[in-house]
Amino acid sequence: MTDCSLFDGWDMYPLNLFKTTLDADAARCRKRLSNEAQRLFIPSSEECQLKVWAYNFVHGKTIRHANLTLKQASDLKLYLSQGQPQSAQIFFINQAYSWGPLLITDEVFKKLATALKLHPGFLDVVHTFGERVAPVEESSASLFTRMQPNNLEFPAQYSYEIAYNFKYVARHGRSTPQDPFSIRQVGVYHQFEENSFTSNWVFLQAPDNLQARLASDYEGCEVSELVTQSYHHAAVFQCLSEDWREYVNHLEDALSTLMDRGLFSNITPVAGEGRINADFGDIRLLQVMTDKLKRLFHILQLNVSLCQRLQAFLSHIYSLSNRDAATGSHSQDTLFDNCIFHLETQRARVKSMISRADGIGSMIEHVLDVRNTQTAHNMNSTMHELSKRSAEENKLVRMLASQSTKDTRSMKVIAFISSIFLPATFVATFFGSNFFGFESTSDGNVLAVASNVWIYMIVALAFSAIAMTLWYWWYSRKPSVVEVEANV
Repeated sequence: MTDCSLFDGWDMYPLNLFKTTLDADAARCRKRLSNEAQRLFIPSSEECQLKVWAYNFVHGKTIRHANLTLKQASDLKLYLSQGQPQSAQIFFINQAYSWGPLLITDEVFKKLATALKLHPGFLDVVHTFGERVAPVEESSASLFTRMQPNNLEFPAQYSYEIAYNFKYVARHGRSTPQDPFSIRQVGVYHQFEENSFTSNWVFLQAPDNLQARLASDYEGCEVSELVTQSYHHAAVFQCLSEDWREYVNHLEDALSTLMDRGLFSNITPVAGEGRINADFGDIRLLQVMTDKLKRLFHILQLNVSLCQRLQAFLSHIYSLSNRDAATGSHSQDTLFDNCIFHLETQRARVKSMISRADGIGSMIEHVLDVRNTQTAHNMNSTMHELSKRSAEENKLVRMLASQSTKDTRSMKVIAFISSIFLPATFVATFFGSNFFGFESTSDGNVLAVASNVWIYMIVALAFSAIAMTLWYWWYSRKPSVVEVEANV
């Protein structure tokens, strides 16, 4: 491939490679890739961390002759333009952390995809990666397979492309959250041409143990190329499935702990009839556990389905190929069967824990219903007792009201009698004082008024005014009924 055609039309990828919509809707793929480029890739000003291993098949063995880290588009161009034939190339595109962008720029990714002629089906896998703030698409899976004959004269030789993402668990090494494992994924693209025995691999966020496994499997491999590819896919599944058993063991222990703690409802009576102190923290933990188990069951189901479909695809290729058909097919089927059995075993354990958790949840609901019924009964009894006391108090209030009515009637009689005798008493007292008297004159007895009667008038009026003033002052100090209700 010449330098001028190496990245021809890279900025239009995948429209520069796939013009027809029969195989893939390249226009839609390009639009989606452009819209999510900022989330998927690092800025163009930063350096890439594109690692590449190159292998050659020499004297019946594969030998790695290149182990590079490409940081710029110019580094990629220099590497690909060397023209040295490669039996296999493995590209690793990683992330700084699980929810971060891929450590490759949009330009370098499109140029790599153009040079390797990556099918747009791989982009469905790429879109599950990139920067995010929540576990988006954690429960989704992608699988793309494509096969075509290399030459019509030799129909037994085929080229194929495979792309998928595989979910696995790994220890995150953080102090929080309490769950020491986290769900992660690896994206894989594989392109193989049987007539030239060449293959290209692209791995997205491959963990260190998987890279070590690939290096070990490829170095010095003596098996035929077609068989090797199946071994590598089976190795990917086996390597990434190793921690599932440990994680399921951890979840089983956590579920057993919840069961041993008395099943979730710490309800004890406290002071006060009809009251309870309820702590439902363990019920919440059970619900969180159940939800997690259901998510894991779904993810394991996706992994099993992926292994089965990929096994069927590779077996179909073996059935069409005339090279090592019987031996290769049997060997790769054995590897896939072992991996599928391991995943199905963990899936069955998770399903069993879900059933146990659901059974525990049903029992807890029944216990809480019984305790709620008992609490409601206690509260009803308390309310009945309060009603009885209220009826007795109402009876007492009615007696007090009746007595008050009688007192009021008595006071009315007293007031009526007082209104009859009070004026006569005032007149008798007033004229019986020393200020009035009768004197004998020539005309007879005459009523005489003392000359100092004015003193009586002034003193009486003054004391009356003082009494009214003191009453008004005292009355104004007391808050009114409206003010008391407002303050309450």
